[in-house]
Amino acid sequence: MVPDPHVHHRRSVRLRGHDYRLPGAYFVTLCSHGHEELFGTLLCGQLRPSPVGELVAVTWTWLGNRDSGVRLGPWVLMPNHLHGIVELAQDRSSRGEEAERPNLLHSQTLASASSPLRVRRTQPGSLPAIIQLYKAESTRRVNRLLRLEGSGNHIWQRNYYERIIRSDREYRAVVEYILSNPAQWAADHENQSRGAR
Repeated sequence: MVPDPHVHHRRSVRLRGHDYRLPGAYFVTLCSHGHEELFGTLLCGQLRPSPVGELVAVTWTWLGNRDSGVRLGPWVLMPNHLHGIVELAQDRSSRGEEAERPNLLHSQTLASASSPLRVRRTQPGSLPAIIQLYKAESTRRVNRLLRLEGSGNHIWQRNYYERIIRSDREYRAVVEYILSNPAQWAADHENQSRGAR
């Protein structure tokens, strides 16, 4: 089946022309599938994680430990999303096997030679590849915990939000936002029960 660009098109939130393999700091937000509060409950400004939330948090720290070229800055897990800073270092020589393996879905062009639409390939070592690896690994671990089989079980929204951090001042502002996020949950636009009280 050839994808219909009118049905299957998703607008990219990436900065056009930016090489996401470049060293730098990126503020990322990953949301749960359907904004479901899968990861726990906030009580007195602290997340009380569910078993799924615990695995999601452990996998996030795993991500920072598996590649010396990726450093995780401050991060916070919320009931239905994760905010964090991902820093890519200059030396990216120790990428793991999963980061090097091409994603066949994204590396293929469409079967129809007459179609101008092409599927983009995720560049190994890039921020999108790192987030893709994290989502896949955390989903695999959660499915194993819940004894679910197959690839149709989603815990993450398909895309993610990112912003390039361009200065020390911006970095400090992002850190403050991340650390104060639990205290702002009642007014957070990601809080599905906001205003229902």
